[in-house]
Amino acid sequence: MMVCAVGCVKTVKVAAPLPVEAPLTLADLVGRVSSLTEVMAVQSTVSIQFRDLRGASEGKNKQYPAGDANLVLARPEKIRLKIKVPVVGKTIADMVSNGTTFQVKVLYPEDKRTFLMGSNAGRYKRVEAGMQMNDPTLQQAGALANIRPQHLTEAFLIQPLLLDAPNGLYFLDEMRETERGPNKKGDVIRTYYVVTVLERVGAGPEARVVRRLWFERSRQGTPLARQELYEDGRVATSIRYENYAMLAGGRPWPMKVSIERVDDSYSVDVLFTPKALTINGEVPEEAFTLDNDEHLPVVDLDRRKDVLEPANAATH
Repeated sequence: MMVCAVGCVKTVKVAAPLPVEAPLTLADLVGRVSSLTEVMAVQSTVSIQFRDLRGASEGKNKQYPAGDANLVLARPEKIRLKIKVPVVGKTIADMVSNGTTFQVKVLYPEDKRTFLMGSNAGRYKRVEAGMQMNDPTLQQAGALANIRPQHLTEAFLIQPLLLDAPNGLYFLDEMRETERGPNKKGDVIRTYYVVTVLERVGAGPEARVVRRLWFERSRQGTPLARQELYEDGRVATSIRYENYAMLAGGRPWPMKVSIERVDDSYSVDVLFTPKALTINGEVPEEAFTLDNDEHLPVVDLDRRKDVLEPANAATH
């Protein structure tokens, strides 16, 4: 016979579930994504910070000082991002993508000045300081040699959910995750709707994940909180949307967007302020033209065999 005295029982602190918003259907969430696709252009000054995540497995990340930047986006996939040193306003880097190709102009520090170009669909190895290359020009570009402007585009110019796509499959799930609470005071349980987008592979039953969208039921309005984009069935880009503010006209917009490129081992935080943000304004076409006026050393990544990944390299 087992006997347990009253003194054996004690109260322990556990994560508390946060209250949730009213239930939504898949059609409701598709409608919310459709409203996000109404954003045709974005212009803003932002604060931007890069992190090098190569040491994450050892519990270390390299964080670069935050910089000021001018961000311009236009559908379908155009972006211009000019990053400056705070206070003095010296341009560090200038980058564009037209949805097919990209250019990255590295201007500072002086010993890393380079003009990079490549294809959005190209597979490139991460450039490391110790790599053996035919010439040192690419390595001189430093950490910015691994930044791809189109990875930021996909975070802000949300793509629609096409439920009638011939090869598309969708399902809605509800997830509960234990996370750090506000002001780091204990853990809480947040509830999410997760819309998973799949595409069929061939004529058989096989399908692979293309995208996941997380909507937080624990926040007012059940906003889009996360987006995960997949390549070859693996997470390639993880995006978090935080600190929503209501802009003129009743449009919610996340004031902080964090973008992590998993295999490329870097992340970018982009911070907006409502007064510096214009949605759906006129954007001149020349905003997305980047010329090498400084006559910087040019690196065409598509012509560099030392950085091209094999065509069949789907996993690492």
